[in-house]
Amino acid sequence: MSDNNTITKKDEYSLLCSLINNAESISWNRFNSFLLFNSIIILAWATVYSKSTPLPILQSTLTILGLIGCFFWCALGLRGRKNVNMFLEIGRKIETDSTGEKPLTKAEELRDKQPFSWAGSVYIITIVPLFIAALYAILLWLSITNLIMKIVFITIAIVLIIVFLCLTLGYIKRGKKNL
Repeated sequence: MSDNNTITKKDEYSLLCSLINNAESISWNRFNSFLLFNSIIILAWATVYSKSTPLPILQSTLTILGLIGCFFWCALGLRGRKNVNMFLEIGRKIETDSTGEKPLTKAEELRDKQPFSWAGSVYIITIVPLFIAALYAILLWLSITNLIMKIVFITIAIVLIIVFLCLTLGYIKRGKKNL
């Protein structure tokens, strides 16, 4: 006899599908916020740069703020993809016990056969912030007038970009079967 307060596999699967959709939406909403944030920073930088007497301190501050934002958004992108993958894995485990249709398993098989699989959401959400960080490194070069400071700040920016790129690609490679 079934208890009305018992969560069935069907209820659990339905909840997981909702969680997958929610986690996916959160990831893309964060990415859209990232694009808006960077548009404002770059517009502000360009406005200050185009003045007859540019303000290098303000320009440098804007680019450093943008760089920091890129690294945080890259980390948020990885975290969001990790949540989606965790829910997908749980859903596929539920499907292994099911005799009916297995939409999550079928979707995984289709995804791997699609052309341009290298352009999936995990790459867009996590790698694009690093490309924009490289743009900020260029803007930082243009903002700083002292050559020594240029070399120091650009070196730091490039090292951080490389570190985050390695961490991101390492995460993607380790989790490739679940992405």
